[in-house]
Amino acid sequence: AAAGALVVVDGGAPLDDLPTGLGRGRHATARALVVEAAVCIGCCDPSPGGVARVLDWVAGVRGLAPEVPVLLAVNRAPVDRFRRREIAEALEEAVSGIAVFFVPADQRVTEAAWSGRTVAGGGFTRAVESLAAAVLATTGAIEDAA
Repeated sequence: AAAGALVVVDGGAPLDDLPTGLGRGRHATARALVVEAAVCIGCCDPSPGGVARVLDWVAGVRGLAPEVPVLLAVNRAPVDRFRRREIAEALEEAVSGIAVFFVPADQRVTEAAWSGRTVAGGGFTRAVESLAAAVLATTGAIEDAA
């Protein structure tokens, strides 16, 4: 990547250090990505299980790279403000200084995926743009691009 360019990687794997007997551990690539990252974004579904899994992932990130900023995206987020506040409070109480973004369910995402097009403007694109702006601000890429 060029100097100042952002590289986005879907690490997708747990961060457990599981030995395989073949050299590097089973999730060594995901662990290496976290250590080298300028910012990490965790995604979860809006269920208690989804919140628990992302909090486990955040603990892994903080264990590997405590100084790397972490942003959380709640995917297919409920519209109900009470439920959103409940999810945000659970995440914010467990992890100090965490930024939480809500990405709503949007039928246009499925339609675009099936038709091979980009997603038309709407709640999903606005939420992703907000998350992207936070990534750029966190990494200082806005100043680099100017």
